Amino acid sequence: MNPKGGSGRHGGGTGCPTPPAHHHQGYATEAVHAAVGPFTTRGLHRFGAYYDTRNTASIRVLERTGFRLERHGIEDTLIRGEWTDTYSFGLLARHWKGPSPTN
Repeated sequence: MNPKGGSGRHGGGTGCPTPPAHHHQGYATEAVHAAVGPFTTRGLHRFGAYYDTRNTASIRVLERTGFRLERHGIEDTLIRGEWTDTYSFGLLARHWKGPSPTN
C-alpha cells in the first residue's frame, strides 16, 4: 500500500511493483482488483495511486480499472538520484471498473 494514496478511514492507496520477468501477465491488474475491489463495497470513498510518468504499463492498468489522472507533478520525486515526474491518479468508489467482490 502506498501511504500517499489517501488519509483517514475514507481513502486508500496502492502500488503494484512487479519484476520484469512477470510483466505483461496480468499480475498488476489482478493486484489492483484485489486491493481496490473489497474496499469499494465497504464504504471507501476514494483510492489514490502515484506512478512515474514513464511507467506506461501501470498507467494503462489504472485507466482500465477506472482511475482518472488528477495531477502531473513535475520533477517531484527523487528516485536513485534523478528527479522524476509523477502522475497522481484518483478513483472514486462509484467509478470502479473492476470485479465486485462477493460477500
